[in-house]
Amino acid sequence: MSTLIFLLIKAEDGSLSVAKKQGNQISIKTKYSRLFKDADFLKLLNQVYKPQKDQKLEAIFLSMDKQSFSSTRALVSSVNALAFVNKCPAIRLSFFSPRTLVKELFESGKKSLSKNSGQFIKASYANPPNITKPKIKVAKFHISAGGLIFNKANGKMLFIRRIDSGKVGLPKGHQELGESLATTAIREIGEETGYYDIKHLGKLNVVKYRFTVNGELHEKTEHQFLFLLNSAKTKDRLNSSEVRNLQNFWLYPRRALENPNLYPGLKDTINKAVFILRKRGLTNK
Repeated sequence: MSTLIFLLIKAEDGSLSVAKKQGNQISIKTKYSRLFKDADFLKLLNQVYKPQKDQKLEAIFLSMDKQSFSSTRALVSSVNALAFVNKCPAIRLSFFSPRTLVKELFESGKKSLSKNSGQFIKASYANPPNITKPKIKVAKFHISAGGLIFNKANGKMLFIRRIDSGKVGLPKGHQELGESLATTAIREIGEETGYYDIKHLGKLNVVKYRFTVNGELHEKTEHQFLFLLNSAKTKDRLNSSEVRNLQNFWLYPRRALENPNLYPGLKDTINKAVFILRKRGLTNK
C-alpha cells in the first residue's frame, strides 16, 4: 500500500499552496491573492486529495506563521477533521518563506514525525472539531461594525490604542436598530476617534469570535470597513469611560503589521486594505 503526505502552506507573500508527496514524487498547486480565505485552501486540497483504495494518508503538515495560524480556525478544524478520518497526525511546521523549498518542508515534517516532536495541532483526536464535539449553545449574538481610516496625505492608517493594556485595534461598536452596517461603522468611528468626514471605500472583513459573560457563551460578528479621510478636522468624541480609555494611533501599514500589540487577526485586514488601496491607485506602498 502506498502512502501520501499532504503539506498546506500559507506564505507571507499571500500565496496559498497544497503539496502532495507520494513516494518520491511531489506535486503542488499554488494560488496567489491576499484576499484568499480558508475555503480556498480547502478547495485546493480537494483538487489534489483523491485517495485510492491502495493509498493511505500518513500525515498532514501545516506551514504558516503564528498570526495566520490563530486567525484560520476553520482551516485548522478541517485539517483536524481530515486527520481524524484518516487516523493520521497533523503537525504544524515552522513558518514557510519563499526561499524554503517544498522538499525541505516535507523532510522537516518527516523528522518531526519520526521523533514524535512536532507541534501537533490536535494532541488527541477523541473529539476533533466539527465531528464529535458537542455543540455549545450560544446565549446571545452580537453584531458590531467599524474599520480602518486611510489618510492619503501621509499614507497612514488610523487605529485605536487602549490606555490600560496598550493593545492596538480598530474603532468599532454595536449596531443600533435601523442602522446599516456601514452607518454603524461611521458612527462608531466618529464617536471613538472624532473623525466623521470620511468616505466609504468598501468592506474588508467579517470576523466572528466567542467569549463568556457570567458563565454564558456569547458570539460577536464584527464587520470591518475601509474609509478614506476627507478632512483632518475632528469633533468631540463620545464622553464615556470606555472611549476615554482609547487613544487615536496613526501608523503606516508596515509599522502596524510589525506592532506586537496588534490584536490577533488584524494583519489579514490590513493586508486587504493595502490591496484595495493599491488597486484604486490611492497608495503605491
